Amino acid sequence: MASIGSEQAPRPYWRLPSRLSWRADLSDTISRLRALFTDERDVWQYQIVQESPSSLRVAVVAAGGADLAALSARIEGALTKVVGAETALTVDFVDELERTAHGKVRAVIRRGDAAQPATPTA
Repeated sequence: MASIGSEQAPRPYWRLPSRLSWRADLSDTISRLRALFTDERDVWQYQIVQESPSSLRVAVVAAGGADLAALSARIEGALTKVVGAETALTVDFVDELERTAHGKVRAVIRRGDAAQPATPTA
């Protein structure tokens, strides 16, 4: 206990259950997304770009000789199970992924409206 003069003041106790549950949900979603690509042998690298709150674009560096149509269908089907059918999905096959100014590849990028926190509706 901290003291104020001769009195004892209680230590602050922070309870943020909604934030903690949000972080747990986010962590679970990221783990599920990562797992989609771990077992996919035709995916060498991937990057998920959230263009808006309701649309995702997946940039994929695929193995040479991969059946791109089948791979795209598998990725879209697996992602739909994680993010829901209401989310618009696009799979793009690229030669290399977008990098930061320091040369790193971010697995997930949020752009535009997706980068803004959602405002609750009454």
